Amino acid sequence: MMINRYAILFFLFLVPSFAHGESQLGEIPPMQTDGYTSSAVCGKCHVQIYNRWKESIHAHAYDDPIFDVSYNIAYRKTAGEAKKICLPCHAPTTTFTGDYDAQLPITKEGVTCDFCHTVKDVDLHAKDPYLKEIGLVKRGPLKEGKGLEGKHEIAYSELHKKSEFCAGCHDFRSENSVLIIGTYSEWKEGPYPQKGTQCQDCHMPLVKGKIVSSESSPVRMINEHNLVGGHSLAQLKKAVDLKIVDVNKGAARTEVLVDISNTGSGHQIPTGIPSRHLVLNVEVLAEDGKVFRDKIVYEKVLADMDGKELTDDSDIMLGGSIQIIKDNRLRPKENRRELFTIYTMDSKIKSVSAWVDYTYKPLILEKAAMQVEMVRDRFLIVD
Repeated sequence: MMINRYAILFFLFLVPSFAHGESQLGEIPPMQTDGYTSSAVCGKCHVQIYNRWKESIHAHAYDDPIFDVSYNIAYRKTAGEAKKICLPCHAPTTTFTGDYDAQLPITKEGVTCDFCHTVKDVDLHAKDPYLKEIGLVKRGPLKEGKGLEGKHEIAYSELHKKSEFCAGCHDFRSENSVLIIGTYSEWKEGPYPQKGTQCQDCHMPLVKGKIVSSESSPVRMINEHNLVGGHSLAQLKKAVDLKIVDVNKGAARTEVLVDISNTGSGHQIPTGIPSRHLVLNVEVLAEDGKVFRDKIVYEKVLADMDGKELTDDSDIMLGGSIQIIKDNRLRPKENRRELFTIYTMDSKIKSVSAWVDYTYKPLILEKAAMQVEMVRDRFLIVD
């Protein structure tokens, strides 16, 4: 289903672990040897990392309200079969546990710590792209450190530093191999792989912190685990640059030349579920108060094989055999010059403005108050 609240970026690194004998951590719960360990257990030692992760989109991949509505719609449309399409990314422990009806607490943890840190390899051509090795060995990007005796060991993983780790969920194809969600492919086809810039560099940047929350654990640079993405205001603001290049007022029309650039995103803008849009707006204000507007929408539009456009997220993800009928999104580092011709007639122009909006209109459940007055009586008092 939707890869994300909104598309769900799989970037979690291993937080290499404990120094031996951290007695000040107190009682450490046992870890599972034949299944997934709850993130709450990880959080007993990795407090800072856990606290950041639990507020992330990954942690709420299963219970996110946008996903919840689309998933339930898809579930009904497919008599339950949607669970095998949606949950391998939104609750990926299900590919090991088979708990597609979400009876286990671990399923509801979404992209939980132990899932990412037990991934050994990625095969993008396999039905389940993540090769897992469940047990007490936890994998991640740091070479030094050792596990806590009797709890878990650690193993260095170069994979956890590469964009391929994210690709298992951030590329998604239809039954006829049309790329519905292509965030990884968009990155791969852009300029950043040659520069050595990975998904993790933007979405899991290094910050100061402690791997283990104990007095003897040093403050060092660790990977951020709140995994901000396309719905982060900070991420959106740094993604696009905009400039009005020229304004030419004619007798009946005003021509506005605008440059728009994808300066800060490693993939196309917008990416993820195709129901997201980027809108370039131009507004011409006349001295008499009249306002003239025009816009360009950057989008990826999918349709079924009969040409009917797919607009609901559930229809997009369950599209079966589909086709791309439009894709004018901005590629990484692309600068595009757009010409707007706005018929302003004889109006005297006061100002011209241009701005960019990111738009997404998912279905979300909300409480609706129902109040109906059923009956009323009135007693009149006469002095």
